[in-house]
Amino acid sequence: MGKKYVAWVVALFILALATGYGWYVRILYNLKITALSQSSTAWGMWISFYILFVGLSAGAFLVSTLVYGFNLKEFEKVGRYALLTAILSLLGVLLSILPDLGRMERFLNIYLSPNFNSWMAIEGWMYLIYIIILLLELYLVSRRDFVHLSNKVGGFKASIYRLLALGKTEYSEAEYERDRKAVRVLALIGIPVAAIGVHGGTGAIFGVVGWRPIWFGAYTPIYFVLSALFSGAALVLALYTATNLLQGRSPDPEAVDSLAKIVVFLAFIELFFIFWEVVTNLWFTAPEFEKEVMKIILFGPYWWVFWIIEIIIGFIIPLGILMAKKPSSNPWLAALAGVLVVIGITGIRFNIVLPTLVETPFPVMPVEWDIKKMPWPSVPGYVSGDSVWVTNFSQGTYYFPTIWETLIQISVIATLLLLYSLLVKFLPMEVMEHE
Repeated sequence: MGKKYVAWVVALFILALATGYGWYVRILYNLKITALSQSSTAWGMWISFYILFVGLSAGAFLVSTLVYGFNLKEFEKVGRYALLTAILSLLGVLLSILPDLGRMERFLNIYLSPNFNSWMAIEGWMYLIYIIILLLELYLVSRRDFVHLSNKVGGFKASIYRLLALGKTEYSEAEYERDRKAVRVLALIGIPVAAIGVHGGTGAIFGVVGWRPIWFGAYTPIYFVLSALFSGAALVLALYTATNLLQGRSPDPEAVDSLAKIVVFLAFIELFFIFWEVVTNLWFTAPEFEKEVMKIILFGPYWWVFWIIEIIIGFIIPLGILMAKKPSSNPWLAALAGVLVVIGITGIRFNIVLPTLVETPFPVMPVEWDIKKMPWPSVPGYVSGDSVWVTNFSQGTYYFPTIWETLIQISVIATLLLLYSLLVKFLPMEVMEHE
């Protein structure tokens, strides 16, 4: 490793170790360390990052299918990087949702006693199928190189490569062709699994909740898939470019420029969806709940997430970087643009989860109703101008993550980046020359 790369790995290790203390506090004090009990929301930072990582994984995998499913040569250099990004992002899904569970070990119940009337249970099984596809695909595209490396290097590394090669010392052209066909089949099968089952399914978890404004509707899963493609392509661009530069290698100019074009194209489609989501939810015929949630997003306590993180950081700056000149002419700026897009999509995920939970799903009630006869002692709310009682369970403080929630999420991100940085040095990330 070069000095820059060593410094990068050491910095990530220290960051992951230091912020990992948040996990100890979470295990010791359970969910009391979160800001959820003081606010009106049941979900917060961890769920926002959960759906972010699902999208990053599905999007990165769909980038890899351009290579292994459709044989687009301009993306060949990033194929394995995209698969590794997809695998580690899926690990990020698990690590982000675990602390949100009161009893973390109970995530296994999705597999031990699933209820397939729940989209969450369906999702759990889709993740299992998906990770099997990802691991098989990465293994098969690398197997010839594992055999080659087991014969080329010595010592402990040779033993690991020999184990990964399943003891094989030779790899014929016929075996290569067989594996290549198997990878193509896996890539094509993985498209509906990733797009419909994994991230479309995550969108369905929200989209089928009929009484929640903004979430409910067939549009939600589609929007999730679009954001997955956008964020996944941006993350692959950032990681592929940055890790090569840190190792003192020049990233492939064609791959960088091609990925950047995809990111720019998807950015404009994403903006198109955001524009019409805002317009339709503020239109005078829209239900009041829809309007209220959109006003919270645009002008409420989370206004800065939409205007600064989503629009300025997530769209305006990276589009300016990628469109000003050829991205490959300054790959560091291209990597920065990819990072900024991912930050912007994080803001979008935050605005999907939180503002909707601020507003109650219960309807308005005429003032003359004796609300104290309801199952609860009283219903918080206020009298609107047309003499109806608007229920409001948002009387608590607006949610903002605690230091412990933030530390845990930083530890997850640092751990994933550390694993990625170590694996790209060990695994054959690009096709090797074979005699």
